[in-house]
Amino acid sequence: MPVRDPGSLYFVSYRGFDSRTGRPQTWASNSYLLFRQMRAALTGQAKVVAVSFASRIDLTFSSDASMEKAYRQEVSGEMFPDFGLHPALGRLLSEEDDRIPGAKPLAVLSYDYWTARFGRDPAVIGRTFHMGNVVYQIVGVAPKGFIGTEPGTMTDIFAPTMEAASVNRDNSLLLAAIGLYGVLNYSVLQREREIGIRLAVGARTGNIAWLVTIRVMAMVMVGALAGLVIALGSDRYVSALLYRVKANDPGMLMFPMSVLLTATLLAVLPAVRRAVMIDPSVMLRAE
Repeated sequence: MPVRDPGSLYFVSYRGFDSRTGRPQTWASNSYLLFRQMRAALTGQAKVVAVSFASRIDLTFSSDASMEKAYRQEVSGEMFPDFGLHPALGRLLSEEDDRIPGAKPLAVLSYDYWTARFGRDPAVIGRTFHMGNVVYQIVGVAPKGFIGTEPGTMTDIFAPTMEAASVNRDNSLLLAAIGLYGVLNYSVLQREREIGIRLAVGARTGNIAWLVTIRVMAMVMVGALAGLVIALGSDRYVSALLYRVKANDPGMLMFPMSVLLTATLLAVLPAVRRAVMIDPSVMLRAE
C-alpha cells in the first residue's frame, strides 16, 4: 500500500463467541461510536482511522442518464492525512468533512477511476453524481497507486463515514416522528371534550388547529431546552467520547434540534386533523 510507513499499519478485529452457536468467531467491524472512543483514548499514542468494506453501488452522474456501477468505501476524514497521502488533483477528505451526518456529501475519486471514467480531465472537480437519494460533489482525486484498504478490491470512490451514518439519521427521524405521533394523539384524545365544547360554542377549526399546534410546540420546546441544558451540563463527560469535537459545538447541537423540529412538524399534522374532525354533538351527548 503506497502510504507513509506501511509497516506500522495494523488491522483491528475482535474475537469472541457467537451468541447463537457458542462457537468462536472473529469480527472485523464495530460501531462508529466505539471507533471515536478508541481514537480519543489513544490520542498521542497511535492514530486510529475508520474504513468500511468496499461495496459495489449504483450511481448516476448529473449529465448522464444511464446508471453506472462503482466500488465505494466510506473512510474517516483523518485517513488521508494520517496515511500521508497527497491529492493528484483537488483535495482529499479532512476531519472537517466528517463531523456531522449528511452535512457534507463529498467524494474523492481513485486515480484509476478518474483515468478510466474521465480520461484524467481536471474539470471533474466540482462535478456531482447521485448515489441513492444523496447528491455527492467530487472534491479531489487520490494519488496514483492508492486503490483503498481492502485487498483484492479496487475502490473507485471514497466518501466520509458520516454519510454511512445518514442511515441512522433517517431512522432517528422516523422513530422520533412515530413517538411524537403517539404522544400527540393521546393528548388530543384526553382533550376531546374540551375541544368539542369549544367547537360547540362557535370556535373555528382554524383556531382549534392553531391551539393544538401552539401547545405541541410549547411542549416540544420545553423538552428541547431541557435536553440542551443537560447536554451543556455534561460537557466534560460527552467530550471524552468525541474526538476533536466539542460537546457544545453548534453544529452537533443543531442537528438533533433540526431532527426534532422536522419530526414534530410531521407528527403534529395527524393530531391537528383529529382535533378539527371532532364532532361537538357527539362529545356533548357523551356527557
